[in-house]
Order: sequence, then structure tokens, then C-alpha cells
Amino acid sequence: MRQSSYFSIDYRSPPSGVGQIVPEGATHAKEMILITAGDDGAETNPYYRETLYFPHNLWEEETRDEARKFFEDLFTEHGVNHVYDSEMGYNFDVPPDMGFNHSTGLWLDTLFGRKS
Repeated sequence: MRQSSYFSIDYRSPPSGVGQIVPEGATHAKEMILITAGDDGAETNPYYRETLYFPHNLWEEETRDEARKFFEDLFTEHGVNHVYDSEMGYNFDVPPDMGFNHSTGLWLDTLFGRKS
């Protein structure tokens, strides 16, 4: 059975990173996958197990479909079953004990809009 992973988005760090895929049980960056973005293209981060490049802009309407597909494929390939998003907690009326963990579908629909 494939281990579950989660995606932890980091809105503060572009261009160095979009977030990390954290496999079940991972406690160090060397066990995680960094997702980077930026105008200079892909740059490998030696502190992570792997570095993947996000080639789209999250906020431009014309790239939203491609950006969503990137994350859908990424989540499927790496067994990501939820997203840790501390900013999204402000967009929902959720109980404080729910924290900032959201299903991948809810996260994608909130960030990119529901699929038509």
C-alpha cells in the first residue's frame, strides 16, 4: 500500500518555493520534495530529496487551468491526500480544532474554482 503524503503550501517564499510534499513520517527536508517557482526556472535545492518546478502563475487567469492540472497530477503521483494551508483557514468558517488541513479537492476548488 502506498504511503500517504501531504502538501504544505508556503505563500511567503516565491521564488524559492511554493511548498513541500511531506511523505508520511518525514521529519527532515532530505525526505521531502520542494516545489519551486520563479522567473529564473528550475533550481535544485540540495537540502531536499528532490526539487520540482512549478511553471505557472497561481494568480493569472490564463494559467489557472494549467496550474490546477499541475497540482492534480502532482498530488496523484506522490499520494498526497491533504493540504496544509494556514492561509485558507481564514477563507472558511471552520472550528479552531480543525486546524489548517484540507482535502486536496477542497483546496483545489478553493484556490482555482470548481471544475466545470
